[in-house]
Amino acid sequence: MKILIIEDDELKLEKLTEHLNNTAAQHTYTIKKSLKSGLREACLNKYNVIILDMSLPTFEISRNENGGRFNSFGGQEILHELKRRNIRTQSIIFTQFESFGEQHKEISLDSLKLQLQNYFTGMYLGTVFYNAANTDWQNKLDELLSSIITKECPND
Repeated sequence: MKILIIEDDELKLEKLTEHLNNTAAQHTYTIKKSLKSGLREACLNKYNVIILDMSLPTFEISRNENGGRFNSFGGQEILHELKRRNIRTQSIIFTQFESFGEQHKEISLDSLKLQLQNYFTGMYLGTVFYNAANTDWQNKLDELLSSIITKECPND
């Protein structure tokens, strides 16, 4: 399976790729760390699934670039743009936050899941809540990835 990972948090990314390497050697993945680079990659190349952080910097952070504006709904913005371009890659949200946005525009993770489910039918597979203190996230990720494999390779 060909996976695009769009994640800017180094620790989450390390744990995610470590888990993928340990459990799914047949998977290949590409990593992008910002809204713009992730969107560009998703538009230029075909992937079976995108594992997508919700909160992302606009640009890749480097020695000479601070990442631009931080977007609490960067993952959702990527999904909107892919849908607009008729790129229907299945996507899994991978987050460690229970709420998004700021003050009057704040939304809970549960409310966000409902919005994603309603607006991105066929694209949004589910959400994995990352918590470094336990491995529940690994089981949820494996379950969602398994559902893609099952759809692509049904047993006769």
